[in-house]
Amino acid sequence: MKTFNQFREELSERDYKKEYANYHSRPEQIARRSARNSARRIIKNKLTDEEIEGKDVHHKDNDPLNNDKTNLSVVTQHYNRREPRVREKE
Repeated sequence: MKTFNQFREELSERDYKKEYANYHSRPEQIARRSARNSARRIIKNKLTDEEIEGKDVHHKDNDPLNNDKTNLSVVTQHYNRREPRVREKE
């Protein structure tokens, strides 16, 4: 098990500015992040804070750009953060 100082050392080794410049600042990534934030706002307007606390907004077709209300659902973080290829087919 890693200690807190070991985690801090690992974090200090990351170059966040470089990560942003190489990946997060790309126009397609900005659009995807914006769409995910928009999906959270759509769901937050429909449900109370208690209903969504500790949960994630899930895009059923795994396309964050598709914010159709029929494509969004609220699921546990565990389910939403697993890779789609390991989810059971419904």
